[in-house]
Amino acid sequence: MKYRKAKCDLCGKILKENEKIVAILSAVITKRDTPRGKMRIRLSPNSITSRANRVYCLKCLDLNHYIRDQQD
Repeated sequence: MKYRKAKCDLCGKILKENEKIVAILSAVITKRDTPRGKMRIRLSPNSITSRANRVYCLKCLDLNHYIRDQQD
């Protein structure tokens, strides 16, 4: 298995262990057997290395700039 480099794909910053990141994953499996119709995402332990298309540090990709608040 080929591992990803532990760096942000935008700025190149080396990511530290336990650092929060934003990852764009492909081929994610959903599960809808939770109460009230909520969706759960199933990920394997090696999802970041095997499925991640892009990995960003929180400074480079702040999701608040891209996802509107549900109250809007």
